[in-house]
Amino acid sequence: MTPPKSIRTLSDKIEGGFNYAIYNLSNTPIHLLENLLRKIQIYPKIFFKTNNTKELHIGKYDEGPTVNEQFHFSKIEESKIINPKLDPLLPKIVAFMSFSARRQGNSKVDPFWDDVAETAVHYPVLSLMRSENNTLIGFFLDSKYHILVQSILDLLQTHDDGSQSSDNLTNDFQIDEIISFKDFNHMLVNSLDQIASQKISKVVLTRPQIVSWNKDRDINKILSQYYSNEPVNEEFRFHFEIAPNLIFLGKTPELLVNYQNGVIQTEALAGTLARGSNEQEDSINAETLLSSEKYAEEHLIVVKQLVKSLEQYGKPILETETPVVRKLKHVQHLLTRISVTTAKVDLFNLLLELHPTPALGGEPKKAAVKLISEIEPFWRGYYGSPVGWIGRNGSGKFYVAIRSGIIKDNNALLYAGAGIVRNSDPQQEWDEITLKFKQMLNTLNLALLTRED
Repeated sequence: MTPPKSIRTLSDKIEGGFNYAIYNLSNTPIHLLENLLRKIQIYPKIFFKTNNTKELHIGKYDEGPTVNEQFHFSKIEESKIINPKLDPLLPKIVAFMSFSARRQGNSKVDPFWDDVAETAVHYPVLSLMRSENNTLIGFFLDSKYHILVQSILDLLQTHDDGSQSSDNLTNDFQIDEIISFKDFNHMLVNSLDQIASQKISKVVLTRPQIVSWNKDRDINKILSQYYSNEPVNEEFRFHFEIAPNLIFLGKTPELLVNYQNGVIQTEALAGTLARGSNEQEDSINAETLLSSEKYAEEHLIVVKQLVKSLEQYGKPILETETPVVRKLKHVQHLLTRISVTTAKVDLFNLLLELHPTPALGGEPKKAAVKLISEIEPFWRGYYGSPVGWIGRNGSGKFYVAIRSGIIKDNNALLYAGAGIVRNSDPQQEWDEITLKFKQMLNTLNLALLTRED
């Protein structure tokens, strides 16, 4: 297998009996990363993007750790297919996991998830990684994928970006609310009853929407717009193309866990208000977040539970004594960063300990998740699930898949949620979710404004 002359070989073989090649593509135009994703006809395709890095993972070479029906992962041993000299490059285990066990019952929501597994954990056939200093491609040198890999190298040789004229995206879309405000209010009242009886202190309710558009719109051009916008303020953007025209994607500001060099990092992100229309209004909203008893309670519940979960690993440290405000394009959140220094950690077990945090499920976890399954008339699928990767020695990084949805053909099922605590107001929570939908709709370039109810 011959790489283009412009590509420098870093490794031709990974120790441990697996053939794995890594090439340096730093002289290759960066837009090839996105266009390769659209050209290669092998699935799944997974795209990760932050402010500093881009990653593209294609195909399924081998299964990662097994998952039983309770979502408990087998203990992961130190991988033999990773050469320490190449760490933290490639390959990685990539993973998507559903929020809860699959359940049916909604004729509009269920078809989106019919062909989606509850979990996806595997080694990709091929991975592309772009950081500030390097662009790398890595792949397994297995004969089964020889033609695929050579075709990619040929494509890089020609620098054919496969770009096409952009779609004139117009607002020819339709939004279908899965639940009405009346139904949402009923769910919220039910939740407040549980809180009043002290069975739970918080629960997060979600609300899905279906967005439909013109059938002849090219989904790849919608995704092209999705790639072109840079993440804002540490947002994590992800794209999981399960099959042709079946894609789970989103952009999330919420880190679940980052485990590197013996340090566990996590974030409490809870409490939300809109950005202001001007600087003065924006500052007033930020001050309201910081001074509100309701938002403080919602946030503190998350902080306490994360600290409690991390105490078994050492003494958790809060970066700030009080929350700070993280500002995104349409909304702003209360944020507290938490870390703990520890010995070697089984990252999958840590994920199970943390997920779902009270920011996505509630508190206490078991009772809140049970209530969600009883009162939400739909399955969340991958919404709110851990999404990320595991590298050498079990290090890795996972985010929470909020501000997300699944596209199937010419329809997108979007999810957003709000934390319910005592004194939560139904209209205020409904409006908060509407703000989050607005952010997702803009990201997909399907609309500039949500519809008026």
